[in-house]
Amino acid sequence: TSRLAVDMFDLKKQVQLVSDFSKNPVARLLGLEPTALADDEQNLTELKARIEKTIAILQGYEAQAQTDNSWQTREITVPLRAGKTLQFNGLDYLNNFALPAFYFHLMTCYNLLRAGGVPIGKADFYGMKLSD
Repeated sequence: TSRLAVDMFDLKKQVQLVSDFSKNPVARLLGLEPTALADDEQNLTELKARIEKTIAILQGYEAQAQTDNSWQTREITVPLRAGKTLQFNGLDYLNNFALPAFYFHLMTCYNLLRAGGVPIGKADFYGMKLSD
């Protein structure tokens, strides 16, 4: 339930959003309906399982990935709350919405974990293994 400010989502929701901003943009850019996951995780074990599900979904999209660049001009509609939507072409969606949102929530998770005393650093963020 940790959060950086009272008006921000907690760690659980941040992980769920990282998951969503990993899998949903790929589906939309491929012209597919995003695979929905229930936001019902209650602990770290369940959040880790969600991450594994997200990876499996992304691996499933690999087989459907296009070799051309039609995704760049594909019209993307992003549903928002209260029935509103955002419209983008694929390239603008990726660069101006999906990637910034993904990294915002990923860095928020990282910062919450660091603030909570988890011994992680920049190398962990980059996925690098430092030699002894």
